[in-house]
Amino acid sequence: MSQRRAGRAVAVAAAVVAAVTTPVAAHAAPAAPSVAEKQLRDDFNGDGYQDLAVAAPRGKVDGQAQAGYVAVVHGSAKGIDLTHQQVISQNTPGIPGAAETDDGYGDGLAAGDLDGDG
Repeated sequence: MSQRRAGRAVAVAAAVVAAVTTPVAAHAAPAAPSVAEKQLRDDFNGDGYQDLAVAAPRGKVDGQAQAGYVAVVHGSAKGIDLTHQQVISQNTPGIPGAAETDDGYGDGLAAGDLDGDG
C-alpha cells in the first residue's frame, strides 16, 4: 500500500471513530430532575403525589362522537387512585368552546406551569 493510500485509510478510520464516539458522548443521560422539577410536571392538584393525564381525542362527549377529552387520574401515597379522577372536555366550565363531533380535543396533550405558580 502506498503512503498516500495508507494516509487516506488512517484519515478515514479517524473520521469513523470520531463519528461513532461523538454521538455517544453527546447523548449521555441527563441528570435526573429534582423533586421540585418533577412535581411541576405531573402533580396537577399540588398534593405532592404524581398524577396521570391521559388524552382520549376520539372519545365521545355528551353524545358527540370523537369530540375528545382528557382524563386526569390523581396519585396518592399508594400510587394512581382511580376513585379520584377528573375528565376535562370542551364542555367543562372554564374551557373555551363546546364539544362537537370530530373536535379531537386533547389530541395535542402537554403539561406545564404556564402561570409560574408552582
